Amino acid sequence: MTEPTPTDATDATDATDATAPAAADRSADSARRRDRDRWQRASDTGSLVWGVILLAIGGWFFVEHTLGYDLPAVDWSTIWPIVLIVMGGWIVLRAAGGRSA
Repeated sequence: MTEPTPTDATDATDATDATAPAAADRSADSARRRDRDRWQRASDTGSLVWGVILLAIGGWFFVEHTLGYDLPAVDWSTIWPIVLIVMGGWIVLRAAGGRSA
C-alpha cells in the first residue's frame, strides 16, 4: 500500500552494485597476491644463488689461506667476465619466463 520511497529504490540498486565491486576487489586482490608470490619466489631463488656463490668463494679462501691447502690458482681476471655473462643470462631468462606466465 505504501509506495517505495526513492531512497528504498536507491538502496536496492546499491545492493546489486555493491556485489560487482566486491567481486572486482577480490579478483584484483588475488592478482596482487599472485604477483607478490611470484616476486617472492624469484627473490628466494636469487638469495639462494647469491648465498651459494658467496659460500663457495669464502670456502675457497678459507681452505687455501686458513687451512693451508694448496688449491689450484684461480685467475680471477678470467673468471669475473664469465660470472657476469652467466648472471646476465640468468636475469634475462627469468624476465622472459615471467612474461609468458
